[in-house]
Amino acid sequence: PVLIHIMPLSRVMNEKCKEVARIITEAGMGAEAELGTEQFVWEKLSLNCCVNATSVMTHMCLKDMTNDPNGRILFDHIVEEVAKVAIAKGVDTSYDHLRRFVQLAGSKSEHYPSMLQDAKNKRPLELDTITGAIVTEGRKLGIETPVNETIFLIASMIAGNYDKLWY
Repeated sequence: PVLIHIMPLSRVMNEKCKEVARIITEAGMGAEAELGTEQFVWEKLSLNCCVNATSVMTHMCLKDMTNDPNGRILFDHIVEEVAKVAIAKGVDTSYDHLRRFVQLAGSKSEHYPSMLQDAKNKRPLELDTITGAIVTEGRKLGIETPVNETIFLIASMIAGNYDKLWY
């Protein structure tokens, strides 16, 4: 099975990427050089934006957040902003595609996101590289991301004040 997907940053396939994939495959890990990798990165980022910081606030697993009617509404707003940023950056995706991915990926999983586990153990959160990245890229592109920004700010408040939480 293919475990590692490699894509050139230039978005143009080259021999170096193919060679790296071949070496990794020969080492027994299964890799593929392809241009569709960028879409997968944005699918995963969409899911992470929906569930990671939100779980810090709700303490819920993926399935429960994804299947809750209010969770679905919230996730739709999050994905809408992520899709706008991705499309502005030239990614071949759509709101509907990313929304379907989030629904399918989260609807059956009883997994508690790693960010919630980090928060429970009072460890730093990866907010800047997930939800914060959408806010930052949105600003650069002139795209408003109020839902992602609000979630980022609330989760940052929690992470910055572990010693003041009542639980």
